[in-house]
Amino acid sequence: MHGRVLTILLAGVVISMLPRSAASSEPTAVTRMTFTDGAMNGNAAIADDGRVGFVSNRSGAWQVWVMDADGSNQRQLTTDMGVLGYANWNGEQTELLFHRRVQGVWRLFRVDAASGDVTEIRFEGDGEAVVHRLRPSMNQDGTRLLYDRRPQNVDERFCALASARPDGSDERILTSMDAYHSDGRYSPDGTRIVMQVGSGDLLDRLKYRLYVMNADGSDARLLLDSTDSCKYPKWSPDGSRITYSTESLAVPTQRDVWVCSATGLGSVLVTPGLGLDFDAVWAPDGASLVFASDRFGGRELVRSPVPPN
Repeated sequence: MHGRVLTILLAGVVISMLPRSAASSEPTAVTRMTFTDGAMNGNAAIADDGRVGFVSNRSGAWQVWVMDADGSNQRQLTTDMGVLGYANWNGEQTELLFHRRVQGVWRLFRVDAASGDVTEIRFEGDGEAVVHRLRPSMNQDGTRLLYDRRPQNVDERFCALASARPDGSDERILTSMDAYHSDGRYSPDGTRIVMQVGSGDLLDRLKYRLYVMNADGSDARLLLDSTDSCKYPKWSPDGSRITYSTESLAVPTQRDVWVCSATGLGSVLVTPGLGLDFDAVWAPDGASLVFASDRFGGRELVRSPVPPN
């Protein structure tokens, strides 16, 4: 990706940003948070008090974990085989939401961060239909779940974004299923959703762009596009900025963390250098990001300061 030009499309205006080679070549100063000797850690989510929920395969299978803000007191919350992301806090920040494959179907669950008790989120109206649901998140007041939704008979390259109440009732389909709509996140005030939308001929080669829409699914607009895939968007605590990751289709081992304004302008590279740095989440004060990185071997969680606006 070195030397590529990041291009943003916003309301029909194309803006070419500085190529990566113009950014600092110095490695980003990071604080290591996990030390797992080659294991994989990722999908971090940070509560208002700094607790970090995340997933890790250090115990032999992907499980949900939690740790304190400084990386201490790391505890495994789930024990079933095959638990697989995402660790996102519920509205009260007492539970972590995640998805898991059960008998070939992706289902949503929540785990109590204190007791480790796991509860499946059941959805009304499915009947005999098999519906896959993945990547759950929640708005700040805890009234709406947001997740990827795909019926079993739909091509895996296509997925809709949907919302429901925390108990699985009042499900609403927010997007069409003409592309892979996924990883939606509510803005801090709950009025908007940012998401990644992928298109292409092969599921593992989809090209992703970032879109923003109203919380009811209306007025979807292209926020960000580049020569590589743009993924994992997340709002800053004040709603003024968005962090996202770029993933090189030509060089799969190259991923980077960026920050832009909530309008998609002014992208700043957070992680210059080669390697995998991706899927960042904001600290509660908006001053730092926690993301997965391979700079220490395996895939560890690290914390890095956020560049100024």
